[in-house]
Amino acid sequence: MNSKTEDLEIRIAFQEDLLTKLDQAVGEQQQQLLKLQAQIGLIVEHIKSLDSGDARSDNEPPPHY
Repeated sequence: MNSKTEDLEIRIAFQEDLLTKLDQAVGEQQQQLLKLQAQIGLIVEHIKSLDSGDARSDNEPPPHY
């Protein structure tokens, strides 16, 4: 019975280690996700500013005329 207890303790130790590693990985992925969301927000704002900057009327000639 002592062997079974030791085996269970070893398995629990490995599971705790794996859980810690998975928790760290999830935390890192969350940080990456937040950075990517911020970058996407900046890209969207940049595109919106480009779209609003090119708002000329259809009757206005291009700048090279």
